[in-house]
Amino acid sequence: MKCVFKGNNSIESRMAADMLELNGIKTETQGESLEMALGEVPLLGIIRVLVHDEDFDKAQRIISDFHKSRSGESNDREE
Repeated sequence: MKCVFKGNNSIESRMAADMLELNGIKTETQGESLEMALGEVPLLGIIRVLVHDEDFDKAQRIISDFHKSRSGESNDREE
């Protein structure tokens, strides 16, 4: 399995995993228990979303497209 996304918190990582799963890609997350154990200590990128090797390229495209669409949304709001 390969890491396709590193989230800053469990919510962000869960959203990425859910988006991939809605597109037919099975995911696993790692690091959620570390977030709970460390509490308020910020550890950026600690929660990883993993996909099977054969799904990695498709998963990267989905994540990339999502980030591009979010960037477009914030730019539209600023105008």
